[in-house]
Amino acid sequence: MDAIESINQVGPTWNILGFVDDNPALHGTEAYGYSVLGGAELVLRPEFREVSVVIGVANEGQLLIRKKISERLGLPPERYPVIAHPFSSVSPKARVGPGCIILFGARCSGDTNLGSHVVVLEGSCIGHDCEISSFATICSLATVGAYVRLGEGAFISTGAHLRGGISVGAESKVGIGSVCLRNVPAGKTVFGNPAAILDLGAPAVRQGKKGLLNPCPGSR
Repeated sequence: MDAIESINQVGPTWNILGFVDDNPALHGTEAYGYSVLGGAELVLRPEFREVSVVIGVANEGQLLIRKKISERLGLPPERYPVIAHPFSSVSPKARVGPGCIILFGARCSGDTNLGSHVVVLEGSCIGHDCEISSFATICSLATVGAYVRLGEGAFISTGAHLRGGISVGAESKVGIGSVCLRNVPAGKTVFGNPAAILDLGAPAVRQGKKGLLNPCPGSR
């Protein structure tokens, strides 16, 4: 919401009607000074057919949550505006898909392609010639080197750093503060410096690092 309000401070652009949420307990309440109008299907009603919609959720536990919501609603791409904070920097040579959200201090360099509903949080930096697939999330202060490829729903945590030229597979996660030097397979979580695959099935931490972490392919 801060990005939309900041856009309006520069020049009146959006009439903010409120939030929608699928939790009935929130209907009729307020969030950040705006009413929670009802469930998500409210935007499908005829009186809202000209209203723009922003899917502003990001959930590390549900990497494709924005995809699920957009598929459920079935709205055309033109209903989803690009929301870029006035103090973000998006190269005119970058391509930004519908529904993308780019927050304060984020930078997107030239010849980079952002798919639909990509979220780029505060202070993060995306290098040139990157391919950021739809529904990916790049958290605050993360850096994505040039020529990086992020798969659908990839999640780059706060303060993570990705070496140029690598690929992070669909629905993969790079942990907070990690330094990722190698490709990450689809559906994996990596953590550390250098980042290694996190074995989420390890029975206990006391079994040691070998039981928790496996090197990314090609890291040795």
